[in-house]
Amino acid sequence: EREFDTAERLVTENRSNEVMIRASGVIGRVALERHLWTVADNRGLTIAKNPPTKKVADVSDLLNTLVNEAVVTQVQRSLLDSLFAVANNCAHPREAIRVEDVERLIKDGRGIASVVL
Repeated sequence: EREFDTAERLVTENRSNEVMIRASGVIGRVALERHLWTVADNRGLTIAKNPPTKKVADVSDLLNTLVNEAVVTQVQRSLLDSLFAVANNCAHPREAIRVEDVERLIKDGRGIASVVL
């Protein structure tokens, strides 16, 4: 929750500063991803890597597992994919970002984290 608060504060106080908006999106992603990994861990889920030869499971593997275990629905998965796409753009300076998208990442990320337990 504190990470979402920090991300929200950064974007609210720095609406015209692209660097801070991007930082806010990255922090929002960290908050959301950490929550989802914690949910999987608390449920004792094993995250299946795709392909299995991957060294470390990534967020796509995490989301696949959460859907397969009926922790999130396909609709929620679509929302999460959209939010992670915004966050990824924030992390890569060549990608365009919009402050409205980052605000949506934070608001919807917080919302889905409150129902995916």
